[in-house]
Amino acid sequence: EEVRKLKSVLQLKTRNDAAGKQNVLLSTIHEDAGMPGAKTASRNKKQGVSGESGVSQLTPTDGNLTRYSKDQSAKELIQNGLLNNDFLKNLDSAQIREIVDCMYEESYQCEDLVIKEGDIGAHLYVLHSGHLEVMKDDQVLGSIGHGMVFGELAILYNCMRTATVKAVTEAKLWVVERKMFQIIMMKTALHRHNVHISFLRSV
Repeated sequence: EEVRKLKSVLQLKTRNDAAGKQNVLLSTIHEDAGMPGAKTASRNKKQGVSGESGVSQLTPTDGNLTRYSKDQSAKELIQNGLLNNDFLKNLDSAQIREIVDCMYEESYQCEDLVIKEGDIGAHLYVLHSGHLEVMKDDQVLGSIGHGMVFGELAILYNCMRTATVKAVTEAKLWVVERKMFQIIMMKTALHRHNVHISFLRSV
């Protein structure tokens, strides 16, 4: 009888904990479509970082993960960049692995804009090769080098691009879009939840 009571309590606690963690995580990564014509009044009132709600509308059927082949050195470059980023380093190994696999390659020529100040951000980048400059009001603020991650706030929070990133040489980047990132977060959270439930059912 005591075992049955304990099992029931553990099931309820695990279910609530998993749901709570998933809602907290997913509430910080939802974003409006950001396409031309989208409403931006709320953003104009106060720009900056803010959590969002409504991502619970996503379901596992909203899209499958699209993975892109890359050699081991590219995978290690992306992984190291993610693990060295203050906003992303606490993701678990399964989430990091999926992000690495789902990033695709983009190439830019000298003087091309990778990010434009004021645009709605929807992509995360890792610089594979080349050199980029960060600019605001025509002033160079800094540079982005090999293996560095940028654009992460756009997929984590509801914010516009606050600076322009321009290629000053030919450059190759690895990119993942925001919706794909959301799906990765959701699916890995659901997988952990199902593993916990399966374990409890086996007790």
